[in-house]
Amino acid sequence: MKILSIGTDLVERTRVESLLRKQGEDFPRQILSSLEMEAFRKELDDPVRFLSQSFAGKEAVYKLLRSSLEQGIQWSDVEIKRRPQAGWQVHLSGKALERATQLGLNKLEITFSHAEKYFMATVIGGVE
Repeated sequence: MKILSIGTDLVERTRVESLLRKQGEDFPRQILSSLEMEAFRKELDDPVRFLSQSFAGKEAVYKLLRSSLEQGIQWSDVEIKRRPQAGWQVHLSGKALERATQLGLNKLEITFSHAEKYFMATVIGGVE
């Protein structure tokens, strides 16, 4: 893959905990697709971890696309899925897919890392 763009984001766990406490179920519904919401509802062990990872991943994709919510990309236009034995997969739709196409991106790879208080996501985009 020829790399054309990269995006990274770092999220503090306490920020996500605060948003979840203040907004309740509205926060995950705002940033997650319907499929991601299904996975979130099954995440009983550590829902804050799930949301922190999702938030960092989506923000990293926005940076990769050199875009923002103000440009019409919705949170649900970026979907991050766990692939059994194969890591993570980013699926774009709507305005996010349009923007990726404009940039000539046809392949995205995402990786996550975390420490006690922080979650980081890095996304590379390119052409196969």
